[in-house]
Amino acid sequence: MRTILTTAGMPGKRALECWMDVARTLFKNQQSEPLDRDNFFAELKAEPLADIDVVSWHLAPRISRYNGSEQDSLVLAYFGRGFSIELNDHSVVRDASAGLYLLDSSTAVASRALEPAACFGLRVSRKILAQRIPITTKVTNRPIPVQGDAALLAGFLSEISRVGPSTLSSQASMVVREHALDLCALTLAPMAGGRRPELGSPARMALLKVRVAIESNLTNPRADRNLIAAAAGFSERYVNRLLEQEGTSFRQLLTERRLVKCREALERGKQSIGEIAYGFGFGNPAHFTRAFKKRYGVTPGEHRASHCLTHRPSPD
Repeated sequence: MRTILTTAGMPGKRALECWMDVARTLFKNQQSEPLDRDNFFAELKAEPLADIDVVSWHLAPRISRYNGSEQDSLVLAYFGRGFSIELNDHSVVRDASAGLYLLDSSTAVASRALEPAACFGLRVSRKILAQRIPITTKVTNRPIPVQGDAALLAGFLSEISRVGPSTLSSQASMVVREHALDLCALTLAPMAGGRRPELGSPARMALLKVRVAIESNLTNPRADRNLIAAAAGFSERYVNRLLEQEGTSFRQLLTERRLVKCREALERGKQSIGEIAYGFGFGNPAHFTRAFKKRYGVTPGEHRASHCLTHRPSPD
């Protein structure tokens, strides 16, 4: 897993500043208040798994608040002991033991971790998970006991975060992505009134092939719908219909995946911004800069500078 931030060796107050800078970029509309400002520490790791993110973090005890204005993001996370959530109706959900939570960023919540939290999980778009299971208040911001399907899901997520998605081939990444989302849906189904989740189907397997074809052509400047459809073994019309059902398009999906790879290349710092843009099929750096800022809220140069300021290599 790629280290986004580690505060090892930093004074507590400087560590808090660095964490807040990164948190504002990755987790919009969040505010954190450590229980001990002078001894704050944080480590954050993240890597993309196709169009979702695998994340892990280790944080000092703290109170975090979200204002509920981000509509699309969900985080399925495993938390240790001593974690609680206060919802916007002031009801408190507590769990003395470790558990899974599906955190909904469209809901105003305050969370409290009374012990150092070593957590891991998935950050996923609401529309992606909602294709498998309804996302309602019955399943969000509530503890999920780690037993049965949930225990399998927790173990699966732990292993993905340990191995790291970047070590997987493009095809393996897509397959693991499907399994992870199916396990999420199966785990949440009992909380959603026992509704049967939408799992693997011929259309979903076809879409998996399309995603693999796109992933294999991220550096090809000539990649277009016709080429991708042919590589996946389908007609262009069928590919368009599959992507429409997912709420996306060929162009959106290709651009999103290229931007993810460009972000990773920027963080490695070995190529110029122009080399990265051309290397992943963007016609010119100006087009790349506009697309990157629209997606991440900062320019490629600002992202690289921010990463260089806050990143400290971890031992692994």
